[in-house]
Amino acid sequence: LMWQDYRWIAMLDPAELSIGTEVSEVRDDIHYGRPAWRALVRPVEGYEPRCGCCSLLPCEAVDRDEWGADPEWRPRPAYPSGYRVALDVATGVLVSIEPVDATDEDHHDVLDLEIHDVDIAFDDVFGALRN
Repeated sequence: LMWQDYRWIAMLDPAELSIGTEVSEVRDDIHYGRPAWRALVRPVEGYEPRCGCCSLLPCEAVDRDEWGADPEWRPRPAYPSGYRVALDVATGVLVSIEPVDATDEDHHDVLDLEIHDVDIAFDDVFGALRN
């Protein structure tokens, strides 16, 4: 599954948020009427996105690894200090990314996905987890 870039694939399977990240402020929430887990996530040493050109958590280290050999490349004037993310509880899909202290340059780092339906009832997910 690829649509435009690897960010879509990373959103469907957000494993890159679990390695090389600092996760804090975890809480339950609702996203478009569906249960979600929200957290503040910061990329740290060892963060390795699925693809450097379209990481879920853009940061200078990743951009430097991806674009640093290009003599025209310059880092952004500032990178977000972290990202507020939300995962849909039933599917594990990343449904929201909001850069903390975002600038006008960070608009492409935002993600807001509404899941309309899935083919398993939410209660069935927790029943399967209990068994």
